[in-house]
Amino acid sequence: YDNGVITVKDRTVKLGHYPDKNYQPEEGYRVEVVDVSGGKLYSMRFKIPLKVFTDVSEGDGIEGSLIILNETDFSLIVPYFEEAKDIVFYNPRNYRVATLDISNEKFSPRDYSFIFYILGILVIIVIIIFVKKKYQYK
Repeated sequence: YDNGVITVKDRTVKLGHYPDKNYQPEEGYRVEVVDVSGGKLYSMRFKIPLKVFTDVSEGDGIEGSLIILNETDFSLIVPYFEEAKDIVFYNPRNYRVATLDISNEKFSPRDYSFIFYILGILVIIVIIIFVKKKYQYK
C-alpha cells in the first residue's frame, strides 16, 4: 500500500484456513474473488494497517504516540477456488484499485504417499529380522 495504491508484491497458494467473514469492518477496502463469468465467489472488507502505536519509557512514566503511515506492507488471506479468475481490490469509495489474475494459480497438495511406502518397507524389514531371529534360537 502506498498513498491509496495497492500493489501485490507476492502471492502464495497454501493449505490452511482463511479469516472468518463475520469479523470484518463495516467500512474499508474490499477484496473479491471472481470467476471467469464475473461471478463473485468470495468477498470481504478489510482495513489497511496504517496506524502504529508507539510507547516509550521515560523516567517513571510511559509516553506514547500514534503514527499514521502513508505506505505499508501487509498480508491478506483469501480462500482458494479452482474456478477463480481474479482477485479484485476496491477502495472505501468502491473504486477498483487493483486486479490480480490468478487463473494460472493451481493448488497441488503435497503427495505424502512415499512415506507410506517407506513405512511399509520398514515394517517388512522388521518382520524379516524378527522371523530370522526366531528361527536362529530354535
